[in-house]
Amino acid sequence: MRAGSDLHAKLLQRVEQEAGAEQEDDEAAAETHGTLREIRGVLFMIVASFSIAVGLAAVGIYGIIAYSAATRRKELAIRVALGAGRSNIALLVTREAAVQTLVGMVLGIAGGVAVVMYFARTPDALKSPPVDVIGASCGVLLLMLVLAVLFARRGLLGL
Repeated sequence: MRAGSDLHAKLLQRVEQEAGAEQEDDEAAAETHGTLREIRGVLFMIVASFSIAVGLAAVGIYGIIAYSAATRRKELAIRVALGAGRSNIALLVTREAAVQTLVGMVLGIAGGVAVVMYFARTPDALKSPPVDVIGASCGVLLLMLVLAVLFARRGLLGL
């Protein structure tokens, strides 16, 4: 009889241990779920901010291209009168916008690297190239090219 009660006690002890471990696992899972929810919220805010920034950049780039072409409208009209085709004018506008964007990108990347180096206060703060910054810059360059072509197709119809 003694062996049966020892076995019963051991079984109860084992069941209590398993229940305690299960409760700890549930608490850890709830904590992980809460952490993932916080991370998801932060990532959503980052994506929303990035989307707004890209939208503002697109509007700004389009405005610069439109203003530049509008101030040179007489010059562009003279070029058309002298025989320049629409594709040549569009290429001229696109090339000018690309040069402005590239200059802005180079200055922005250089300024960003300088700021990171200043705040990191270590010479090896940028051991690897800032791939995210370069990728975002290439994205802005691509956006500029698309906007320049759209402007050239729409805006130069009046010439």
